[in-house]
Amino acid sequence: MVTDVTGANELEGSPVFVAEFSHVKKSLGTLLKFWLMGGCGAKGWGGTGELEAKHTSGTRASIVVDAERGTVSLLSSTAPSHNSNVQLGRYGHALLDELEGIAATEEAEAPQHGHTPLCGA
Repeated sequence: MVTDVTGANELEGSPVFVAEFSHVKKSLGTLLKFWLMGGCGAKGWGGTGELEAKHTSGTRASIVVDAERGTVSLLSSTAPSHNSNVQLGRYGHALLDELEGIAATEEAEAPQHGHTPLCGA
C-alpha cells in the first residue's frame, strides 16, 4: 500500500516498486514530467497526465514523488497479466535509469554549486 505524505489517503494503484533515497526535492516531479513529455525512453510508453503514462497495449502507470519520505514510487492500476508485467518492467527500468542519471548529475554538481541533489542514494 502506498499512501500520500500525510499517510491518510491511499493512492490508487498497486506498487510496481518504491525506491528510497536519502533525500528527494519536490522539483524532481517537474523533471519527471519533462522526461515523460520527451518520450521517457521506454518503447510504446507516453505521458498522459501529470506523472501518468500509458503503453500502447493499454497498461497504465503513475509516478509518485514523496519528498517528505524520500521515495519515488511507480504504481499501476492495470490488472496484472504477463503483458502488463513485461511492459511495467520495461517502464520501471527506464524510470530507474532516469533517476540514477539525475542523482549522478546532481551529485557531481553539488560540491560546485552547494545545493542539495534532487535525489540521492
